[in-house]
Amino acid sequence: MRERLMHVSVLVLLLAMAVPVAAERLPELDELPEIPLIHDFREAGREAAARDLPLLVIFSAGHCRWCHIAEDEFLRPMLYSGAYDDRVLMRKVDMEGGPVIGFDGQRGEAREVARTLGARLTPSVLMFDHHGQRLAPPLIGITVVDYYGGQLDAIIEAAEAALAPAPLGDG
Repeated sequence: MRERLMHVSVLVLLLAMAVPVAAERLPELDELPEIPLIHDFREAGREAAARDLPLLVIFSAGHCRWCHIAEDEFLRPMLYSGAYDDRVLMRKVDMEGGPVIGFDGQRGEAREVARTLGARLTPSVLMFDHHGQRLAPPLIGITVVDYYGGQLDAIIEAAEAALAPAPLGDG
C-alpha cells in the first residue's frame, strides 16, 4: 500500500510539472506606452506639484543605443506596470528635438536647456522637484545593464525622501 501511494504521488507530481502554468503575457515593445515629451518644464513641474510627485526626466537621443535600452527595457515597462504612477511623474526630453521651455521660462533648443539643467550626455535621468531643484544624484549612462533597474529605484527613493515632509520634533 505504501509503495502504491508513493507511485501515485510521483505520478501526480510528474503530471503537475507537465501542465503548463498560465503566465501573464508580457507586452510587445510596440504595446508599451511612450514616455511623454516635455515641451515646457514649468508645466511638467506644475503637474508634478499637483500630484505631489518628483519629476523623473530622461534626456535621450534617437541615435543613442543606450537611450533605447533605458527607455525600452526599463522606463516604458515601469510606465506600463503602473507601479510607479504614485511615485514619479515620468517625462522625456529629445535632445535632438525642437525648442523647450526650461524651469526658468527661457525658451531654447532642447540640448541647450538640457545643459542648463545638468544633462550633457545621453541617456541621463534626473530627478527634479516642481521648481527644478535636483532631488537626487543624476543617473548618467548605463554602465551595467543588470544594475540599471536598481540604480533607477535608488534615485527615485532618494527623490521621494527629499520631497517627504520633515518629521515633527519631540517638543
